[in-house]
Amino acid sequence: MTVYLSSKATFARRVFRFVWSTVSLGVVLSAAAGPKAELVGAAGADFGRYPARQKQEARFKLHNGGDAPFDITRLRKTCGCFEVKCEPMQVAPGQDATVCVSVLPDSIHQAFTRSVFVETSDPAASCLRLDISGHAVPLVDVRPTAKLAIGSIPSSTPWRQEFALTPSEPGVEFGPPVVTGTHPLTAALTQDPAQSGQYRLRVAATAIPLAPGVFRCVVTIPVLKPDGAAAIEAVVHGDVAANAARQ
Repeated sequence: MTVYLSSKATFARRVFRFVWSTVSLGVVLSAAAGPKAELVGAAGADFGRYPARQKQEARFKLHNGGDAPFDITRLRKTCGCFEVKCEPMQVAPGQDATVCVSVLPDSIHQAFTRSVFVETSDPAASCLRLDISGHAVPLVDVRPTAKLAIGSIPSSTPWRQEFALTPSEPGVEFGPPVVTGTHPLTAALTQDPAQSGQYRLRVAATAIPLAPGVFRCVVTIPVLKPDGAAAIEAVVHGDVAANAARQ
């Protein structure tokens, strides 16, 4: 009788261990199952200082370390200066996807840090963040500003403004300025005799009296060299009031 009870207890313990091992293995397998979206390498790119007219591009690799595919459900950018693409949009187990982030030419003219968000169907990595930074240097620096607010100006007084244009590269050549807008405006571009490599843009509204109302004029300066460079624009906006004092 004693031997029988011992054998029965031993059998029960073996059954318990088997069941426990099976359950534990199932839990482990269940935890490991499914997709696993992983970013390979750095989560950002810094372009440093670069000519704003040149396109910049960074590539990031996503790897599927799981045993089920995952989808790229959305590519979300925080700046219109970016173009974001991904290939493929579904990533099989053991395979990679490439996310390409491009900064478009002349889309930004300053130091910047922006983010791109890659959303996936992997619950454990539903949103991956990529940080993009750099300093886009414009071909021509326009001072005091390329978009000048002049407030209210009197209709009976001629209005004049001067801009300083400084190219950031050697060999830049300009064509004659062209004016469009609400009022007649003259524009003349000359080299600054006092500062080598700098230009002066002088604009004036002298057709007195100026018509009351909104004042908005755009001075467009074609860039002849380097080839393919975008034209430079200086925008002046405000309003003309018949009896306004200059502000």
